Amino acid sequence: MEQESKYIFDLDGTLYRFSLDGSVTFGDSTFYADLKTRVVRFLADSLGMADEAARTLAVELDQKFNGELGIGVEKTLGIDRYAYYEATWKCDPATYIAKDEQLSAALQEFAGCALLLTAAPKVWAQDVLDYLGVAEVFGSNVITGEPDLRKPDQQVFAQATEKLGAPPANITSIGDQNYSDILPAKQLGMKTIIIGPSLQDADYRVDDIYDALALITKRDYP
Repeated sequence: MEQESKYIFDLDGTLYRFSLDGSVTFGDSTFYADLKTRVVRFLADSLGMADEAARTLAVELDQKFNGELGIGVEKTLGIDRYAYYEATWKCDPATYIAKDEQLSAALQEFAGCALLLTAAPKVWAQDVLDYLGVAEVFGSNVITGEPDLRKPDQQVFAQATEKLGAPPANITSIGDQNYSDILPAKQLGMKTIIIGPSLQDADYRVDDIYDALALITKRDYP
């Protein structure tokens, strides 16, 4: 008996874009600029230092921990990472994301066979899912990025296969980042779809989430 197909969806840059044409990346977005400001403010307040010193510290930790500041502030400074995420990542998605009224309906048919896998912490991911109206599509099938083990570690994708209850060959990973959404998934034997301007290492390339849904269902979407 043929097993049901399952799907892993990335969040930022996949279920929504920072600009309508996809030209603004996470690193160039207003969200990221504001996030960096909140990080500096958090470190300055927590450690009683000037903003410039906090900014320098943030850059040093970012480099030392390969962008994983939550881990860095906890392991280096002894500050609880969840307090850090609450202070820096907790904000209103409506400030940064245009509401897509069609997304929820388009994803409904994937309820029960879809998992969200994001490097973002839960305080941001859950608010975004609620804002987009797709939280029920994923239910408890959500893996976020606050534990030590997170994307692009291949073991996170192995965890996803266990939660989905399907072998890698029956799973398609859909995302916008080659190094974190495509390569580790392919190494486990999953099919892959990249959202972006070039194919890179993915099996398929599409322009947006609706093209991805059309590809895997062979149906048209708005």
